[in-house]
Amino acid sequence: LILIVIGMIFGVVAYTGANGDIGWSVTDYKIEQSAFGQTITTEIYGRFGLLKYKFRIKSPNTERTNTIAYNDDDAADGCNESFCDNCRDTGTGIISMLTFAFVAMIIASIAIIIRKNDAQSGTNGICKKLITSGSCIAAGVFFFICWSSWLGGCHDKIIDFYEDQNNDDGKDNTNPTTGFAMAFVSMLFAGFAGLNELCITHRAS
Repeated sequence: LILIVIGMIFGVVAYTGANGDIGWSVTDYKIEQSAFGQTITTEIYGRFGLLKYKFRIKSPNTERTNTIAYNDDDAADGCNESFCDNCRDTGTGIISMLTFAFVAMIIASIAIIIRKNDAQSGTNGICKKLITSGSCIAAGVFFFICWSSWLGGCHDKIIDFYEDQNNDDGKDNTNPTTGFAMAFVSMLFAGFAGLNELCITHRAS
């Protein structure tokens, strides 16, 4: 049960990355330009969430932050980059998978409590063990789908975008980050919880 609770906590953190407050991918690089004998450095930092991405652009005299939804196709301020459609579809799918994972872990938690109580009364059976372990493993599969879908469905498309722009700094400094890591760790905890429930036997104390 502890493994499931920890996995759900990490999963909630991954879920909060929907609006870019916690990124699933991050890019951080500098652009240096020479003008009038001086070198002007512009710092660019971006967090890519499941539904939106945030960019902070900082130059010597100005700093601005934009939050853009992948499904915002406004010609001026919307998401017009090549990765927008892919990240929108991928992010929406991941939110569904995260929801399924939470439901599976809640079912597993309830089944564990019932199984423990049944053990106290001497009526514990194989059916509840299979439900418990199966729900945990199913949650692990859903989390696996989340982080693997992000890599192929959005993260790689962001890198392709920078490559098409001949922006090697952006390409080389775009990496998976917190949300992605939380989904991966949640998968491990859910999988371990499933194997643990499959192997142990609750006994009356």
